[in-house]
Amino acid sequence: MAEAATGDAEALRAAEPYFKDAARVRRWGDPMHAARCWLVSQSCGENSLIHAATHRYADAMRDGLGWESADALQRVAILRVVNNWPAVGVLEAKANRVEPGKARRVTIQRALTQADQRLMQAVKVLAVLKGVRPAVVVAAVPAPPALGG
Repeated sequence: MAEAATGDAEALRAAEPYFKDAARVRRWGDPMHAARCWLVSQSCGENSLIHAATHRYADAMRDGLGWESADALQRVAILRVVNNWPAVGVLEAKANRVEPGKARRVTIQRALTQADQRLMQAVKVLAVLKGVRPAVVVAAVPAPPALGG
């Protein structure tokens, strides 16, 4: 794949299955999925157990928001909600690791405010597309798994 990315004709031919197989396209060619993977890696680091659990929760969130019955436009909106939700969480965690009053915390909190606005905008768009109030969309998001078993 690295050679195909450079434009090598032979490597591009070898990579052709990645462009035709739906499962591979979903994994490697979907920018929304790539964004989710990046967000999960930001929140989980190298912990593969938390990584898997976070992806499962994102899948449950997607399903709870009506993925199966959604049309194409609603699915894009659902993915925006699913991707923006962990972005807010990651930035909250980062902000809480920095002492109040530090310049870095102000920068992170500004980014957090912007991420929260994007999340709320995504919720509103999904609500409009579904013909419901935003509170109905938020209520459809499953509760996170309980801690401590």
